[in-house]
Amino acid sequence: MTYWKLLNFELRRLALPLGILAVITTALQVYNAYSQANKSIDYAHRIMKKEHLSTMEQYANEHGYFSYSKSFDELNWLILSIFICAAFIGFYFVFIWYRDSVGRHPFMTRLLMLPASRRNLYWAKLTAPLLVMIALLALQQLLLPVGDSIYRSIVPSEVREDVPLQMLILINPALNILLSPSIVDLLLYYGTGITAVIVLYTGILLERSYRWYGILVGLVYAAVAIFVVMIPLIILQSDYRYTMMDSQLTVFYFILLAAVSGISVWYSQYLLAKKFTI
Repeated sequence: MTYWKLLNFELRRLALPLGILAVITTALQVYNAYSQANKSIDYAHRIMKKEHLSTMEQYANEHGYFSYSKSFDELNWLILSIFICAAFIGFYFVFIWYRDSVGRHPFMTRLLMLPASRRNLYWAKLTAPLLVMIALLALQQLLLPVGDSIYRSIVPSEVREDVPLQMLILINPALNILLSPSIVDLLLYYGTGITAVIVLYTGILLERSYRWYGILVGLVYAAVAIFVVMIPLIILQSDYRYTMMDSQLTVFYFILLAAVSGISVWYSQYLLAKKFTI
């Protein structure tokens, strides 16, 4: 079986969870924009009644403007929706290897007996959750202008301060990581994340191959991998930080990520081909 058929198989398994996450995310973020807008209007009406103000312009002159951006630097439904998606993706990166290994007749046995390289199985299980993550990020990018439009439709322009969507992303720490406007930052964040997943897969395959001994080896392997990729940060905090420019440290970090990922992929495929047991 080819990689593409295995990938299609894994994506079909993820279709329902992806649909549910998309509905939950959309509902929570639409509700967040609606509730934030109504909260702003209700607050303005209470102040206007208390201070005997007759128009929204008077309120704005006395108390300033409302902005959708103010809801991006606090815990709300938007942050909850992001957390739910992140938690599911993180859980699924582990679950994807154990789901087929339970029961009296594990499905993983049939997968391993397919007339195809086990390398294809590894890449399918790695890329399928990543593609779902990309789909959710694309949905998040689409929901930002939707939420902003809902907020604008409810809050009058007289008391509303419009903020560019890019500024909304910069204000929120989570969105600033997930949808960073800087290409270098995006590569850093997602490169680190993908490397972490690859190292996690190596740890899981070590556990599946050697059981309790594999858990110990996997923890040691993960610790070594973390130490290696943190070398640029250690240099940055040491007296040697002046010997390298920031750009050089960034390139060095990417090289270490590539090295750790490459070694982990090679070792994982070796384990899957030679040592993996149900």
